[in-house]
Amino acid sequence: MKLPLGPATLCFAISDLVPLLPDLRNAAGHANAEAIKAQEAGEQLLCQATAHMTLRLLFPGGFFQSAEAPSPEEASLLRQAEVCAQNARSAQARAARLTALIQTVEANPCS
Repeated sequence: MKLPLGPATLCFAISDLVPLLPDLRNAAGHANAEAIKAQEAGEQLLCQATAHMTLRLLFPGGFFQSAEAPSPEEASLLRQAEVCAQNARSAQARAARLTALIQTVEANPCS
């Protein structure tokens, strides 16, 4: 059964969220911090992969095998960096949704 989402229903939902504003702000702050941490981790992994690839290209042969494709270690670092980037985007989206909800509750069109 679908409930109609009319103005009264919306006002009721918003009024229920007002006491939760501190928790919503806290959750948005945590999501932002999580996004920053994931982004920094991804950047660090990209730097490691880039450094490894640069050394391989500058000093071919021996320890650093010369090849067009990334080495297994480099590929692993790049995959980990992509996971970090996805986690950062997810956390940023979560923070944006929470911020929009907070702004809606603070604006409280029903009061």
